[in-house]
Amino acid sequence: MRIFFSLLTACVIQLATFSQTPAYKNKNLSPEARAKDLLLRMNLDEKVMQTQCLWIQKSTILNSNGDFDEAKAETSVKNGLGELARLNENAGPNSYGYHPKQAAELYNKIQHFFIEKTKLGIPVMVHEESLHGQQTQDATNFPVPIGLAPVRGMKTC
Repeated sequence: MRIFFSLLTACVIQLATFSQTPAYKNKNLSPEARAKDLLLRMNLDEKVMQTQCLWIQKSTILNSNGDFDEAKAETSVKNGLGELARLNENAGPNSYGYHPKQAAELYNKIQHFFIEKTKLGIPVMVHEESLHGQQTQDATNFPVPIGLAPVRGMKTC
């Protein structure tokens, strides 16, 4: 009898946990089912924000030292964000000049905010300029893929 109640309790806990997980976060469902569920949960502002790109240098989510400011983010991007761009823009007066390690740490803080602190927990895409590596001081750049293609009429080794 004790085993029966233990199994019953485990099943109830499992069902309660499963029912609390939204379908769009259930990796066992098809992408179509997950997308449909997510879109049904989103309001218009959240859908619009998924089409937006925030250029970090002109952003309202960093403080004057270039650190992530969660309080500012809670008001300026509370409905999520589609893309975050150009953290390492080294041109212009607003450049913070992050080292790649510092940039990664900052991006992780920002990503944590979007996943853990916004209503839907949608990660933000991160975009940095350069076709062949991260455009930042001390980063590695590789040959542009199109530049590696053989030119018509030229012999390659």
